[in-house]
Amino acid sequence: VSQAVRKPFPTPCTLRTALSFYCDLCAGPTRNIAKRLGAFLTEPSARDALSELLKDRSAFGWVRDHARLTLREFFELFLERADINVSTFLQLVPRQKSRPYTISSSYREDPKKIGICVSMVHEELPSMSSILEELAEKQILVPGAGVCRARYGENAVRSRPFRGICSEMLCARCEVGDKLQIFARSSTFRLPRKASTPVIMVGAGTGMAPFRAFVREFIAEGGIRPKTMLFFGCRKSDEDFIYRDELEEAVSGERPVLSELVTAFSREQQEKVYVQHRLRERGEDIAKLLQEGGYVYVCGAKSMGEAIRGELGEVLGSTAQVSTLLSQGRIVEELW
Repeated sequence: VSQAVRKPFPTPCTLRTALSFYCDLCAGPTRNIAKRLGAFLTEPSARDALSELLKDRSAFGWVRDHARLTLREFFELFLERADINVSTFLQLVPRQKSRPYTISSSYREDPKKIGICVSMVHEELPSMSSILEELAEKQILVPGAGVCRARYGENAVRSRPFRGICSEMLCARCEVGDKLQIFARSSTFRLPRKASTPVIMVGAGTGMAPFRAFVREFIAEGGIRPKTMLFFGCRKSDEDFIYRDELEEAVSGERPVLSELVTAFSREQQEKVYVQHRLRERGEDIAKLLQEGGYVYVCGAKSMGEAIRGELGEVLGSTAQVSTLLSQGRIVEELW
């Protein structure tokens, strides 16, 4: 009696929908998935080659994290002789993951519109030729190397372009009228109910998104918050200073809603300057605002978040004070 198979995604759906919407064909397989796929190799030599790669965690990590082979490329190099049917393939292939974006707009300003801040991902990955050479140096046998070189031809020596699946779709392929599948979850970023409470915001790059939403909220409120301070960091003021016009207007327009905008442009001087350095420079001001019951909101990379915690510890005199504010919900972080 055949055993019932767990449905890998909502059904019914077409094969095209399954492959394009639910399956991640751009990312290489994990070790576990590669091992399970390897069970379908029909040639012992190919099975042994994949087994050796999986045993060498360093080499497999290099293939996955540095070479960043797509699922197709991995199949061509190591699984060309796999005898696997569509049903099994759909069960084993990596799943597409949702991409979380912080809303960068104000519901109070426009309840029918959602804004997001998207950084388009464009990268050049190692050429297939260099990947095969590196694997040869690591003494990793690649069963499909010859076929792969033949397919690439003269393009084998060229870098492989990588385009972010979601960012490319949002920035380059979406048109007015298109329908997208989205879901929302509650944010930890909520402004203090008391308007007089100081608000300190720290963001870098697209970590600016929630603070753009805050600024739009300040405008919709009518500028009732007297102490709002924003630290923003990026590479260059003329390259990736996102929402610049809006922020400058918020500080110096006819009806200012942002008390102060403090910027850190990391590539505009010999020594790199980040938001944590600006926070350190304004330590006394930050301490005073926190003594007045201020809230700190931090959005960006985990490394930046850790650096901000360290600086706040210096400002407050101890890491215990930082822990207390975190437990009280007066330091709020969204980090990735």
